[in-house]
Amino acid sequence: MRNWPLLRREAAIDKLFDDLAQSEMQIIVEGIHDRDALQKVGFTNQIFTLTASPDTVAERLAAFESAAILTDWDPAGELLATRLSDALPAHGIRPNIHFREQLGALLGARTLEELPSRLNGIREMSRMGDICGKNLHRHGQVPGLRRREDRRDG
Repeated sequence: MRNWPLLRREAAIDKLFDDLAQSEMQIIVEGIHDRDALQKVGFTNQIFTLTASPDTVAERLAAFESAAILTDWDPAGELLATRLSDALPAHGIRPNIHFREQLGALLGARTLEELPSRLNGIREMSRMGDICGKNLHRHGQVPGLRRREDRRDG
């Protein structure tokens, strides 16, 4: 998904954020910097940090039906996501890793802390493409612009 055109990637990220916000699902992250990154991009869902073992966090979340696991995409984050996915069902909580997988594929980040800067970068590049009309110029579709092949003939 990292090779998607920027506008499609930006729209997919926005839809993913909207879906997560509307689900009112609890979010589990590794630490306070990850929580801060999510809040910085506008998440208002309740966010839990992993300050204890996955089983202890699952006990704290026992009153909820489901929780989105948003750990980093590095080996330690992968391990924590697996442990949480195993621990939550024992407490009656449905683990959701869909958002983690999709967000990781769309952003190409290794950590959740990178979320604000990666998202800003995608949005800025998308806007620059709109302003500059880069794709139109490349394909010779801007009025008054002749492609190289056409210029040689005339």
